[in-house]
Amino acid sequence: MSILVMLCVSSFLALAMMPGMHVMAYPSGPPVAVAGVCQNMDPTGHRPRTSSGRAPYTIRISSDTYGNKKSIDVTVQANRGYAFTGLFVQARRQATGRDITEALGEFTSVSSGTKFITCVTVASAWGHNSNAPKTAVTASWTPPFSNQGPIIFKATIVKGPASEFWTNVESPIIYFSNGKDEEPTTLSGTTSGRGCDVNSSALFPQCLSLSRTTFVLLAFTAILVAAWTTRHQ
Repeated sequence: MSILVMLCVSSFLALAMMPGMHVMAYPSGPPVAVAGVCQNMDPTGHRPRTSSGRAPYTIRISSDTYGNKKSIDVTVQANRGYAFTGLFVQARRQATGRDITEALGEFTSVSSGTKFITCVTVASAWGHNSNAPKTAVTASWTPPFSNQGPIIFKATIVKGPASEFWTNVESPIIYFSNGKDEEPTTLSGTTSGRGCDVNSSALFPQCLSLSRTTFVLLAFTAILVAAWTTRHQ
């Protein structure tokens, strides 16, 4: 009897690993236990691929900058008339010359029908936990504290059936900002230490950033001062 049970289990595992069977074997999320999936985000077992053309999905983000642990909302949205059954999302470095396969940051809250996924670090990725059709899902993402260069959100999205999927669906780029990069501005609008010096021969080049209203007020004040001086001489 034990031999028969072992044969049945072995047969099931063999079927589960056959091409096209991963939707049945992993209905509750991307199979990140399979070697390389966290790095290449390829839907192993879904090939041969039958989808073509541009993905009918977009990734929308709530900010074009990251830093200071400021949370960013990330939404995967299907075009009108489309839905998706599976997704796998990570934040990645966009710049070349650095590791662009590492999942960055941490997802902190996710929509119903999706879940946190661990790719090396906990909750560094986001994916589905059911095969129910979805038209839009949203997650909150907390970035790394340090500057990682330009970052994009990258997704693999399965429309269903298993062979109909798109890889490398990308969000707009977000850039690092710690909120302290820009120096304080003076009244002139230039950076501190480079304001408008009325005794400087370089007055006008440094004051080009003055608003028209401010310039008119200064000119009017100068006329009044000149008139008062002339009258009392």
